[in-house]
Amino acid sequence: MLTVLTYLQTLAVAVLVGKVVLLSFVVAPVLARNLDPVPFGRVVRALFPLYYGLGMGAAGVGLLATGSQAVLQTWTEARVLAVVFWGVALVIETYCRTPL
Repeated sequence: MLTVLTYLQTLAVAVLVGKVVLLSFVVAPVLARNLDPVPFGRVVRALFPLYYGLGMGAAGVGLLATGSQAVLQTWTEARVLAVVFWGVALVIETYCRTPL
């Protein structure tokens, strides 16, 4: 069970980092080079709610996995910091998605 929780934490980190890298260095530059400003704006407005939704899902999985692991084992300082990190990440992703 703990191996699965560790895998889920790692997957959540990979999704959060991967979504930022993909959007920043692949998707946005390609769209900016190939679309005029108005269509570019429409695509970005359609893309961002999904982008932040993916981040919310990843942060939620990370928070649940880390919290579960802490409950099943012991609450160490590192686990408390990890739970706080995931909670903050979830709040930030939710905040960014709210106005969209």
